[in-house]
Amino acid sequence: MKEFFKPKTGKIILFIAFFILGSLSLWIRVLCIEGSCNNWLLSLIFFIFEWPIIITLASPSLPFLLIMGIILSIIYHYILSCLIVFIYNKLKKRKW
Repeated sequence: MKEFFKPKTGKIILFIAFFILGSLSLWIRVLCIEGSCNNWLLSLIFFIFEWPIIITLASPSLPFLLIMGIILSIIYHYILSCLIVFIYNKLKKRKW
């Protein structure tokens, strides 16, 4: 379990990319023209990266929820990057 959460270069790079993509995905979705974002894959990507940001923006007047949303977003994106690196390493070791 320690190895799963241990920070490595690949995990940190993925985390930063996911965090930036998560922050930008909400604004990209807002800017989408009606009908041009009906692709199911695009909707899935928005859903995966967007929900921690939506929680953060749900009530900007409450500082506690804003801070908790940011912390939740950081934790979520780091666990997501750890999971992807873990799956990649398992598949890489597997002999096809």
